[in-house]
Amino acid sequence: MPLTVKQVQHAKPGRHSDGRGLYLLVKPSGSKSWVLRVQFRGERKDWGLGSVSLEPIDVDLPLHRRSSLTLAEAREKARIGRELAKSGISP
Repeated sequence: MPLTVKQVQHAKPGRHSDGRGLYLLVKPSGSKSWVLRVQFRGERKDWGLGSVSLEPIDVDLPLHRRSSLTLAEAREKARIGRELAKSGISP
């Protein structure tokens, strides 16, 4: 079941699945980040997508250059990463 913004905001330490390889990683310190887990060249790989942002940041940067992502942005960046991995390109 996909995560909601409220679940992201109040998540406890651990790894929380949003589905299709996207995870919210919450450390005991409370820091939160997005991780994409995919099969790449026959091996399972985890790629960090960036830290969690609860509000959109008003910057003019392409998605692949952003280091702080909302849930919607993390989903889009994960979609792109999955496509790259399927094409044999390291996300």
